[in-house]
Amino acid sequence: MSYLSRHADWKMASRGEIARMSSGHPVSTIRQECLRIGANDLKYLRKLSSVLKNSGSKDAKLRAEAEAFLKEVPARVGIQKRFDPEQAEAAREQAIDYILKLSR
Repeated sequence: MSYLSRHADWKMASRGEIARMSSGHPVSTIRQECLRIGANDLKYLRKLSSVLKNSGSKDAKLRAEAEAFLKEVPARVGIQKRFDPEQAEAAREQAIDYILKLSR
């Protein structure tokens, strides 16, 4: 964290430009990378939802866990613990695990 402001922390990207120009070419910023990662996370959640709809009668316990995960993870990662990067990474890995297990 910066000594000047909590908003100057390099991991926080609530404000600022998405890209900067350097030698006439756009260069992505940390904010753009955060937005890209967040968009990918949403795609994983959407894919998990789709896999759940199409998985039929596969392992009922696993399906119930994945459905509960889909209901609670947006609030946990996006609201309750939004400043903890480990929460987003753990949720991403868990979503991928559920997708792979339910797709078999």
